[in-house]
Amino acid sequence: NLLPGMSAEVYSTNKDKTKTNTDIYVPASTVLEDSAGRFVYTVNLTDNRQGTISRRSVVIGPLNENGILIVDGLIIGDHIVTAGMSKVTEGMAVRLMPEAM
Repeated sequence: NLLPGMSAEVYSTNKDKTKTNTDIYVPASTVLEDSAGRFVYTVNLTDNRQGTISRRSVVIGPLNENGILIVDGLIIGDHIVTAGMSKVTEGMAVRLMPEAM
């Protein structure tokens, strides 16, 4: 289970085998918005299980049963914060739980 402040590695799945498997879906709750636009918090790994928080602007697509489609701003393998986004800030040092790796 993910706890506040934890991150998750983003993987995509594609049920339609005729399309390329490059779509990235994230839980809708991970996409935040303010006057500067939509964004997610990512974790830039600096060591084995340690990293720093970065704010990353994203362009979203439609919402479906997989989550919300990220059209631009993330790549497969990025670690995003999925809980506790109100408690993190840009540059904050974090440690990932073993389950998030």
